[in-house]
Amino acid sequence: MMNEESVDENLPNKGVPLPESYLSYLLGHSSSSRRMKSRVLRRVCAALSSALLLGGTVALGVTPAPAFADDAATASQSASSSASESAGSSKSTTAAASASNVAPANATEIAATYTTAQLADPACVGSEPDALRLTPDGKQLFIVSSADKVCAVNTEGWAVEGVIDLPSDSMGVASGIAMSQDGSRLFVATSGGVAAISTATRTVMMMLDLTTTNFAVSRDGKTLYALVQDASGSAGGGADGSTGWILQVWNVNAGTHTDVAVTVTGSADSSGSDSNSDSSADSGASANLSGAPNIATALVVSGDGSTVMLDAQYSQAEVLLAVDTASGAATSLATFSVGYLATLSSDNTELYVPSASLHSVLQVNVDNRDVQVFSVDSDADSAARITGLALSGDGARLVVRTSAGSHLFDTATGSELRGLALNEPDAYLSRDGSELYGVAAGTGAQIEVRYAQASGGPVAVGNVPYEGAGASSGAVDVKDVAVGRDGASIYIAVSGSSDASGEEDFSDPAAAGRLIAVDVNGARAAVKKSENASAAASRAGIVAVAVVAAVIVVAIIWLCRNPQILRKLAAARSH
Repeated sequence: MMNEESVDENLPNKGVPLPESYLSYLLGHSSSSRRMKSRVLRRVCAALSSALLLGGTVALGVTPAPAFADDAATASQSASSSASESAGSSKSTTAAASASNVAPANATEIAATYTTAQLADPACVGSEPDALRLTPDGKQLFIVSSADKVCAVNTEGWAVEGVIDLPSDSMGVASGIAMSQDGSRLFVATSGGVAAISTATRTVMMMLDLTTTNFAVSRDGKTLYALVQDASGSAGGGADGSTGWILQVWNVNAGTHTDVAVTVTGSADSSGSDSNSDSSADSGASANLSGAPNIATALVVSGDGSTVMLDAQYSQAEVLLAVDTASGAATSLATFSVGYLATLSSDNTELYVPSASLHSVLQVNVDNRDVQVFSVDSDADSAARITGLALSGDGARLVVRTSAGSHLFDTATGSELRGLALNEPDAYLSRDGSELYGVAAGTGAQIEVRYAQASGGPVAVGNVPYEGAGASSGAVDVKDVAVGRDGASIYIAVSGSSDASGEEDFSDPAAAGRLIAVDVNGARAAVKKSENASAAASRAGIVAVAVVAAVIVVAIIWLCRNPQILRKLAAARSH
């Protein structure tokens, strides 16, 4: 009699369906031992049952992969970096972004209900509220208008803590409003000079005899660096006849300054430019830096106060200059473009600007002058161009908006975490970079607020009412937005016109602008509810599959334990 081992060797290949003739052999009547055939049948049935049970177990244990990995995982997405020393003291590194994160055309939109609080105090928003500045601890919000008032609002109690009278009207320009990195001082450019305001006492502590919006302040707010054109020409003129530039170093406490002539020598650092473009202006090879730039704008000051970064616009190129505050000697770090898109980290250590070709982002370390290049689009002929930048409060996440879509980057590795869907918000990020916000004037007297998780998922969309000037005509203008420290609140400065002519009338609170605090916890809850519903539906589908598999397993086991039924079926098929 054939033993079990020899039966196993003669079985068909494992994993291959048993042919009909072999099933007939197992189930029919022959001279072979029925006991041996029963053993074979039981083994086949046990194998099929185990396979189905294992498949069901695996299906129940499957969880969706995260939208993007953590910092350690995303580091592997970034290509190896190559560093080269520039003509000056800067160093440039190129980091290639991941091209595998393709965003869907649109994310699912869900409705959200926002809770709001509106401030209508005419002393704060009676004139057009132009800019908002939030202290680092998130407890005080300063509203700067185009009139002669600065208003301090306690964000925790939503109450006006003080109204600061300026000696003259504010210039109403965002570049002329700066807060020191430690939050101790606020600087506002007015028609009568630059007002240095103590945020603790909410008083003007010093008026600087300086009529300009072109300045940057030290991190402790004790020194202000202003750029002014030298009308006398002693600082050196450009080849096109433009005058030179003077760096005024102001002692804020004393109200005095020293003048340092800015001297630019050398050529642009090609290693810090965008290698995706063949433009000579991109490489800086043809940029004539022997004279003074036509336009120069102060961007940021290093931590030790030894360097001021400038946006210097020449006729042939826009160049990032590092100016020694003691000697005035300027070193070019890289060519770039559209300096008004420059974004600065909250600790004033990292500066982000678009490259000259608008295909990449330059990340500049303000303290050591190192330059990294984030490649956003490797196709130099692509029509996509960078149109905006947004940075999280902790500097860990950067949103790069382009004409073809937006991208979310990890600033530590230079790698792209993912592409954003076309309808995902991309204008503001929470401090930790985990949440995205969008704010825009909606239809009528409404402000549309969009919310999404940076990791992906649905977009919560809702409207908040606007009850100030322009509410009746629908002429509403979002002036500025600030994100609260915990990301649970966003603050929106809104103005509008109160009559059909578009003229503003602030004679009473009903015709004033508004400061609106929006609680986004409603949007958070809506997103969570939607994700839970999707997860429940997914689990229900998996359970349904598992139930069907279990039924099949039970049927197989039952048939295997009752082979006579299979024999009858086989006999019926043979007739």
